[in-house]
Amino acid sequence: MRKVFLLITAGTFFVACNKEDKQPQMPTIYFADKIVETTLPEMGTQTLTTEHLYQYANLQYGLVKKHTAVVKSGSGGGSTTVEETSYNGTSPMETVVTVDNVKKMVVKYDRYDDRGRLLQKTTLNEGAANLPIIEKYSYQYNDGLALREHSREEKIAAGETVYRVATYTYGQTEIVVKSSVYTVTNGTTSSAVVVSEDKYSVERVYNTSFIRKHTQTANGETCESTFRYDGKTNPKFLLLSDKLTKPEVIFQKEYARSNVVKEAVTYPNISGKDYTEETLYEYFKEEYPLNAVTKTGNKTIKTKNFTY
Repeated sequence: MRKVFLLITAGTFFVACNKEDKQPQMPTIYFADKIVETTLPEMGTQTLTTEHLYQYANLQYGLVKKHTAVVKSGSGGGSTTVEETSYNGTSPMETVVTVDNVKKMVVKYDRYDDRGRLLQKTTLNEGAANLPIIEKYSYQYNDGLALREHSREEKIAAGETVYRVATYTYGQTEIVVKSSVYTVTNGTTSSAVVVSEDKYSVERVYNTSFIRKHTQTANGETCESTFRYDGKTNPKFLLLSDKLTKPEVIFQKEYARSNVVKEAVTYPNISGKDYTEETLYEYFKEEYPLNAVTKTGNKTIKTKNFTY
């Protein structure tokens, strides 16, 4: 059973005191040791099961030192991916990724700012040390250290590098993320092309921000997703290490403060692709998901089980 006394406010973790003073008792926070997700087939009988196992370097801050993902298909095939992260205090320093015991890549977290936010990381794929992927992050510090730009520089061949840049613009109730791509070939820079635009409608409830609608336009298609939450604790929200190493996940539903119980997806300019998923949860300690069943219509398409 993984549990620790913490206070979570405004996305920041504070260790609670356990002294003989008159401090109010802090809530007990439980961290998931295992999450098993089973996706049922659209047709036939084959299922896909992913088992996530977590080992922690620091429970007080939700820092994962080892994440093992075991993927198995109904036919018996599968693979195991392991991510092992080392830390300097609470700052991630390096993540080594192996697949079926074969080393695939190393991610080095090169620079942080004086507030502990990641500024740069470098990914080196095994056998391609001369083709690094360099990602850089910048923030606007007048509004809760909000992410302002995320750039990805990928060298794909000698003399050729592809740049992908996402810029973030914040309004009162909407966040807009524009992603563009350009290349540099032998010193010549191409024109940047906007490849996607994401708009997030945001609602604040008791100092917590919830994404109510996400609209993405890419490749001539527009997709709109609306979300409803359960007001309970999403276990992945507690994993501070994921937010430290991948700041861009902040708007992904998988990392929301609460669990999504209904997602309605519509394609305004395409017919026949709309769908709605609803998830029914059972809870542990009335706050954390224990089991979940996701349905579209009357058909079960996914199940999840959580162990703490």
